[in-house]
Amino acid sequence: MASTFIGNSTSIQEMFRRVSEQFTAMFRRKAFLHWYTGEGMDEMEFTEAESNMNDLVTEYQQYQDATANDESNPNPCFFFLLLPWSLIELPLLRGQADFHPDLLIFGTNSFYTFTLNLTIFLLVVKTTALTMNVVGVIKDRLLIAFS
Repeated sequence: MASTFIGNSTSIQEMFRRVSEQFTAMFRRKAFLHWYTGEGMDEMEFTEAESNMNDLVTEYQQYQDATANDESNPNPCFFFLLLPWSLIELPLLRGQADFHPDLLIFGTNSFYTFTLNLTIFLLVVKTTALTMNVVGVIKDRLLIAFS
């Protein structure tokens, strides 16, 4: 499931772009090419693979640009979740006379969430999908612990 999530995210295009740049640099020097041609592959297959990788990066970039242009519309999830919250949670909160949100706890949780998400964002540039999954689980456990 995690690889499906990563694959459906436009942030993976950076990893594809890095792999493509590394492949292009090695293919230009014909590094290790003799091993593959000796096993029956043709150099044209490498050129086609390079073209496919560049097309993939371009396609992800188009999806990212389309999503960025579409962000002016409100998120439908907010409206979908507002109804159950207003019917279930809001009456319970109003019924409790002693409910006072603790701004210190809310502030520290927000700070930890922001710093953990920033850390994950910085890791995306230099890691694999497995590392991102592990970091995501650790982040979630830390958020639960700090709550």
